[in-house]
Amino acid sequence: MSAVKVRRAAVLGCGLAGIAAAAALRESCGEIVLIERDRLPAEPASRRGLPQADMLHNLLGRAQMELERLLPGFGAALKEAGCGEARVADQTHVYELGERAPERNLGLRILCAWRPIIDHVALRLLLSGGSVSIRDGVRAVGLDTTSDGEVSGAVMKAVDGTVETINAEIVVDATGAGSRARQWLADIGQHQPPVETAHPDQWYVTCLCERPESWVGDGAFWLTFPSPPHTRGGLVSPVTPTQWHVSLSGRSNDEPPRTFEAMQAFAATLEDPSIAALLEHAAANGTPHLFRRTTATWWRYDRLPCPLIGFLPIGDAIGVLNPLFGQGISVAAWQASGLADLLKAAPSGPHRKQLAQLTMAYLQHAAMVCGTAWKVGKLIDRVLRGPGGSADRSHEFTELLREDAKLQSHYVRIWHLLEPAETLTETLDRVVARYHTS
Repeated sequence: MSAVKVRRAAVLGCGLAGIAAAAALRESCGEIVLIERDRLPAEPASRRGLPQADMLHNLLGRAQMELERLLPGFGAALKEAGCGEARVADQTHVYELGERAPERNLGLRILCAWRPIIDHVALRLLLSGGSVSIRDGVRAVGLDTTSDGEVSGAVMKAVDGTVETINAEIVVDATGAGSRARQWLADIGQHQPPVETAHPDQWYVTCLCERPESWVGDGAFWLTFPSPPHTRGGLVSPVTPTQWHVSLSGRSNDEPPRTFEAMQAFAATLEDPSIAALLEHAAANGTPHLFRRTTATWWRYDRLPCPLIGFLPIGDAIGVLNPLFGQGISVAAWQASGLADLLKAAPSGPHRKQLAQLTMAYLQHAAMVCGTAWKVGKLIDRVLRGPGGSADRSHEFTELLREDAKLQSHYVRIWHLLEPAETLTETLDRVVARYHTS
């Protein structure tokens, strides 16, 4: 084995996916250029190209693990910058499957912070390692290629209309859900990836609020997940000792609340009364922000017969997921971490062959990661419906969770993308059988 050595890589997009990709490339690339359409602020601030920039983001276990690996010291730096933190599940009060989940320490933590703070901390750690430069205020508009089917650079356009090409042996597309890469590939005679879609039909409204005096300093999270046929959910996350970030969710048949008073009324319709009780004496700090996603999309670059060598999409540029599950950062960081491994473990051979093998291997890895997140909700629902899908084993399952801490840990780790959901079927079948024969 010999690591792939690349003279220059261009990363399109300076959100968290782009930062993670640049971190993955650092050891293998002489130079990395981050290309960003927006002008990057000196301090954390919302900007047009930052996904859901006005909203709080919770970091699942997978995101924490991979970002710490790519950017050592990330967790400590985020805590210093200001984030909420709690143990799972004794400090995260979860209502799920129609019942309150057992509250025991499962060895996991959840972190939450305003999205611009997360990105600012990650970018600062990335730039401290050298070899990375930023070109902001310019927009990627296409790809440059060689006659042999390799990417050779990214075409950029400045505000004044000036067009230039940055030469690069690897181009990472981290431009997010609005990626134009499929059209760029068509423009240069390449196949477009096939696409899969799903319809989560999901919205959520978020708002910062001041806590009631009796709740100042409490570090707990409160989560309510809807159990079918219910569609409404909620999340209260600690931001500072005196503030919460509230997120309420629903589907197209549920009218999103547009004011904090409407959010309080909406919270009263949730299955569990806990969040409504918390908000009863809270006060808004700012206005609610609405985010809506009716369609999830997965572009199957892994199924291209001849992918463009050296062109590597990542994060939302591959898969735009159900926002309710909060998996986007975990997926992007996991894909980037796999890229770092593949760069280090490439087989010996001519440089072009190495890049071709790297491209194929990365696209397979990225698809595995996206597929894990894409399928988790459906797989768990199928398990809880039992063989043939006719039964509802939710109540049995929650009883088993109360009795079996290992089963609860396994279940929660699946949602944190730390274990595959497929393994739950065999586990649940076994424990349900034991439950019925005991």
